[in-house]
Formats: sequence, C-alpha cells, structure tokens
Amino acid sequence: GAGGSFAGNTVRNTGDIGVQVGGSSAPTVSGNTISGAGVVGILYLESSSGAASANQISAVDKGIQAFDDSRPAVENNTFSSIGTESIVFVAGASGSVTGNVCSSGADGIVLVGGASPTLGSNDCSISSRG
Repeated sequence: GAGGSFAGNTVRNTGDIGVQVGGSSAPTVSGNTISGAGVVGILYLESSSGAASANQISAVDKGIQAFDDSRPAVENNTFSSIGTESIVFVAGASGSVTGNVCSSGADGIVLVGGASPTLGSNDCSISSRG
C-alpha cells in the first residue's frame, strides 16, 4: 500500500474525523495535535496499516479507532479529555498497541468482537466487549 507521512500538524474542530486512513495505505501519522475532531481522532479502515505515533489527542469521543482488517501500530500517543475510549480495536482489526498514555476518565484500550492487537506496556486500562 501507499506510505507517506502526516506529521507535525494541528488538526482542530473537524466535525467527525480528524485523520482517516483507508484502503491499503500505510502512512506514518506522527507528532500531530488532534483536538475537537468530534467522533474519532484517527480512524483506520479496510486493510490499512502504518503507524500512529507520538500524537496528542484530546476532546474527541474516541482517540484512535481501528476497524475492518486494519492493522495499525499505535505507539507512544497521549490521550486526554476523551469521551468514551482512548483506543478501540473492532472485529478483525489487529496491529499493536504500546507506550500509550490514557489520562482521561474514559476507557483506555477496548477490544471489541474478537479484535486481536498485540498489547505492549501502556498506561491505560484494558477491557474487552462482545
């Protein structure tokens, strides 16, 4: 898939999604400040991959969400003022989650419907749902 990078940006008040990664793309999304993106700070769909690293994500419902067969490496991100989940992997999503800090009252890392990322050391709660 296509690589590239989205780095060092400020993404604010985007409505629903701050950064969306889809198809078979595999970009590095790093060093960004994402705030007030509405529903999801960074969304991985389809068979996308790549890395989400060292991002500051706040004032969203979900910080980083992985769906479908996506397999992102979610590393060293900081989450604050999150509505429901800082990191959520759904159904067939895999990849890895390590070095993240979840500093809000929301759920930290949530695995839904058999999602199976590799979990490293994170300062986040971990839970599974259906």
